[in-house]
Amino acid sequence: MILPDDAPKAVPNAQSQNRLEERPVRDPPPAYPGYSSYQRGELDLCPGSSTEILARSQSVSVVKSALRWRLLARLLVAGIFIWSLCLVVWSRSIGETWRVSPDENNSPDLPHERGGEHVDCERRQDRWSGPDNALSWKFELPLSAEGWSIFSSAGIRGGSFTIVHSSRRLPKDAAIIEITVDNVQTETVRVCKQERATGTIDISIATDQHLSYLLLNQQGITIRVILPADSPVHVPALETRLPGFSHSIETGPLVTFNSVFLGTSRSGISVNYLSADNIKLQTSNGPITGTFDVAHSIELVTSNEKINSNITAHHGAGPNPSTSVLLLTSNGAIYSSMDLVANADSPAAAVFDIDTRTSNDRLELDIPQIALDSVLKLSAWTSNAPARLAVASAYEGSFLLRTTSTSPSLRGEDKPMDPSGRERRRRLMFMQNRGVLYGTVSWDEVQTTAESGNIEVRSSNADVFMELL
Repeated sequence: MILPDDAPKAVPNAQSQNRLEERPVRDPPPAYPGYSSYQRGELDLCPGSSTEILARSQSVSVVKSALRWRLLARLLVAGIFIWSLCLVVWSRSIGETWRVSPDENNSPDLPHERGGEHVDCERRQDRWSGPDNALSWKFELPLSAEGWSIFSSAGIRGGSFTIVHSSRRLPKDAAIIEITVDNVQTETVRVCKQERATGTIDISIATDQHLSYLLLNQQGITIRVILPADSPVHVPALETRLPGFSHSIETGPLVTFNSVFLGTSRSGISVNYLSADNIKLQTSNGPITGTFDVAHSIELVTSNEKINSNITAHHGAGPNPSTSVLLLTSNGAIYSSMDLVANADSPAAAVFDIDTRTSNDRLELDIPQIALDSVLKLSAWTSNAPARLAVASAYEGSFLLRTTSTSPSLRGEDKPMDPSGRERRRRLMFMQNRGVLYGTVSWDEVQTTAESGNIEVRSSNADVFMELL
């Protein structure tokens, strides 16, 4: 039903009107005290407090700013400390007086600890020196001295050491040692020459270790010993203790020594020709190569690199009962050729004691010449690599070949010529069992020497081969 707009409206009666007027008017309920994110204004958690409450985003920015300033302050303090330390070290390095650091007092390389008369000591300092502006020293080495010794302190990291002939004019009865330092980079270097009470000349090279360790400089130090080329030269003893220095001996048969010790590390030793009664060359992680003539003993010792040598070993009159050869390395090959010679003045049968050892690499020995009626004691060991030995027909004695995973091999001529020219016959006997081959060899049945030689060649997981020339 549709009602028109002008329809009469209901009029409340008087009783209903009076009931509405008599109902009391109540106050509205209080507002809810909780804080909503959409409400405007600020939340007053502490009424009456004067502390201003910041919005969360503004508080985070203030904390980040404070951390930033604190970090900058710490970096500034650290920079000031490092700068002060550099100034202290710099002032110490350019001082007029050389100050020995505690590390130097414990270094065995410096000659002042051995005692002796001080001869000359020079301290020099330079910055960013190059090949055209290098520090250099020059000293005379008397040939009449009992020996020469060259050392370096712990602060010296490397360089080169060379002995050469020269046709230029040299002081009478003396050699020259020249020392050059390149790439110094604010480095202080001191070179000293001392003469011990025994008559040995010491040359020492030292550096300010505090400064070198801080700046991590790399010195390029060149040491050259210059000998006269037109006459024989004999030096009783030569000794070097130069870690990190490569060694090169470029002399010939005119230069002889009683004893030679060359000590280095992380570098190789190369010898053109070296003649001495006793020789010891020692390094690590560097090869040893050269030609040697030795009367009593020779030791070539390295690691992780090869040894390649040609050796002539003499046995003559003297207190030594035998001439010894030691070749020692690891993880590197050994290639060596040896001539074993007995001098005419030898009062008894010559004895040669040879020991060669390596690992994880080849071992090859050739002994084409052995003195007649001499005694050879040879031990040759390697592992995980082939071992080969070729020995002269003059050898008499026993031999033992041993390996694993395979069988050793032996080869010899059926009718070899008698090395003495007496038309003797060689007698060869051997037996083999798996990885072992043992036997003896002699000329006729009568032994001319009271002692016979013995040879032992060993390897593992590889071939072992011996040839009787």
